[in-house]
Amino acid sequence: PTAAAQVLSAAEAAGGRVVGRAALGLYWVTFGGSPDDLVAAIDELRAVVGPWTAVVTDAPDEVRRKTDVWGEPDALPLMRRVKQRFDPKGICNPGIYVGGI
Repeated sequence: PTAAAQVLSAAEAAGGRVVGRAALGLYWVTFGGSPDDLVAAIDELRAVVGPWTAVVTDAPDEVRRKTDVWGEPDALPLMRRVKQRFDPKGICNPGIYVGGI
């Protein structure tokens, strides 16, 4: 919640529009433009608001192929160990979660 101004400024600089729940610290940013413009805007926004998570929830397939929709969380090594521990054969939803888990 205390970073609302930073998120709004970053979204505006990347050419996005924001809807948010400031009390919860949740913001949704929408972008327009070509797939390459969208990927650039996502990368720009992530560069400014990191280390906070910026997940792409809705995008054309072309954009999804060109960017990591989950981002790269700091906890990824731990998440991989948990996945390996509880799903060693990789049967449960293989490859659809962050980092290809």
